[in-house]
Amino acid sequence: MWLFTRYGFYSISIYDGKFTVRARLTKHLLALQHRFPVLSKYQVEVMPEKDYRYRLYVDRDVWENVVRELTREQTWGNFKSEVARFGGRDEYERTLHEVWEVMHRLQWEEEHGKEKTRNNPPLERRS
Repeated sequence: MWLFTRYGFYSISIYDGKFTVRARLTKHLLALQHRFPVLSKYQVEVMPEKDYRYRLYVDRDVWENVVRELTREQTWGNFKSEVARFGGRDEYERTLHEVWEVMHRLQWEEEHGKEKTRNNPPLERRS
């Protein structure tokens, strides 16, 4: 599962019975640990040979509580704006706009067909 939060982007999987919280940037895992101190007992592992280089291996009950709290703290109506407000306009915030555009294109293609997208790619951004 992919999880985009105001703290960063994570790819979540299960390995050897633990939730593997993977990230592209160490600062995203460190921000998550800062927000949820219980995660500090898990060391950030660096695996240069892997697709997601930075990882935490977290017990199920701990991860379930983190995700529950992430849900509780959501009060904003526009995610990209919240990321910019919370973390500033940085590369992560800009990348979220690119993700938005890719997913919007997927919707557009379903509605209008792929050929039309190549000729008239959707550029309009809405909240």
